[in-house]
Amino acid sequence: MPVRRMFKFLVGVTVVLCTSYACGDPGFRMRPIGWDKISNNEWSKQFGDFSIQSRGIEGLIGHDSIDPNLQVRSNSKPILVESASLITATGTLPGRIYGDVIPPSTSSYHLPIEWVVEHDRPAYEVLGSRCEIHLLLKVGTQPRDIRIEYEKY
Repeated sequence: MPVRRMFKFLVGVTVVLCTSYACGDPGFRMRPIGWDKISNNEWSKQFGDFSIQSRGIEGLIGHDSIDPNLQVRSNSKPILVESASLITATGTLPGRIYGDVIPPSTSSYHLPIEWVVEHDRPAYEVLGSRCEIHLLLKVGTQPRDIRIEYEKY
């Protein structure tokens, strides 16, 4: 029986520690400015021959990466991310593009971009209260310049 009690105790401590850590971090949230709200925490914007949906930029205070969670929808031409920049009050960070061409589709594809910040400056500090993502895309054979402004909420 002592082993069973010890096991229950350790499980209880683990659950308390895990939920305390997650609940103790208030996190951060940013939404795209000027986009159509399609649900409580989701926005959409039409860019001519395709649309992008997003849940905004969010994460825990301790995060050191930024993924804007952009989903390309209903594109009739292939889309390639040529460059991505994050512009904040303290500077401009080049994005990491980790995917290939997004094929034409009526469903959605995740835009393969992210930013990793220095460990001594967490993501929420780098972002501040407002920031902008600047994307240079190739839609079919045509270049497309997209800017997305975000604000804290």
